[in-house]
Amino acid sequence: MVAPPRLERITVDEAARRYLAAVEVETIRGVLSPATARSYTRDVTEFGRLTGRERILDDVTGSDVDTVLVRYQSAPDARYTDPDRKAGPGRSTATVNRFRQSVSRFFAYAARECWVQADPMQWAAPPAKVRGTLRTARTALSAGAARSLLT
Repeated sequence: MVAPPRLERITVDEAARRYLAAVEVETIRGVLSPATARSYTRDVTEFGRLTGRERILDDVTGSDVDTVLVRYQSAPDARYTDPDRKAGPGRSTATVNRFRQSVSRFFAYAARECWVQADPMQWAAPPAKVRGTLRTARTALSAGAARSLLT
């Protein structure tokens, strides 16, 4: 029988530093694009800031991740300095979902490295649906579909 791996209790800051070093290696090897690496770096760094850099990574819960996601969504998007480029306060659903995906990959890596006992993303709320492109005409049945339904 094999003993379970030993948990390494490290801070969010240390875990982010190690993970981003691995992302850099994957980028150099051509596994990740430089744009993806920049997104992961920006998002994981922001996650560390919002969570608390000195906090132990294994102590982060799904509820904590939900709180971070809400705080992230409600903050203005610093990538855009032109106020006319972004309509409305906070970040878009697509941006929040990208951030969530970056954090999810970070925790998957942390679980493989034995920095967390369990990935807290499995207890976080599911991602929001992007509904910006939904057209009113698509919310009703077409005339043909209504006739088919009645018959």
